[in-house]
Amino acid sequence: MQPTLLLGLATAALAAPGMDLMTAGWEIACTKKNPNLAKAITQFCSKTDIVAPSAYAHNGVTVGDSTAWIWPLDGCPTSWVPQHWCYAQFFGMCVKGDKNGYNMNWHTGNGGGPCQVWHTDTKGRHQVVCKGKNGCN
Repeated sequence: MQPTLLLGLATAALAAPGMDLMTAGWEIACTKKNPNLAKAITQFCSKTDIVAPSAYAHNGVTVGDSTAWIWPLDGCPTSWVPQHWCYAQFFGMCVKGDKNGYNMNWHTGNGGGPCQVWHTDTKGRHQVVCKGKNGCN
């Protein structure tokens, strides 16, 4: 076997359930940028029944000073977040984010308008957003 194939197989074997090979590569890159954020994403997305809006989605998961969460916009219907989508979006955001992997991405609802704001940021930033919206623990 060629080394590239072996590396790909090894990466796939280490990937979390619900994570494809490309996302597993993003997880590795994110972990190098910010290990705590990568852990927060992994813990957040390990749940298979995430819906947004929900307390779980907007409370997110914090590890160290890094938090991953989904903030719903007013008037949007409750939507299931498939596990593979959760991993792909958050790890992709981390890789494309700032030096700490912090980033923000808007996602549309069934009507085509913005419905969810996905965040990777500091614990302090999460608390400021929550305080302003009266919605987090």
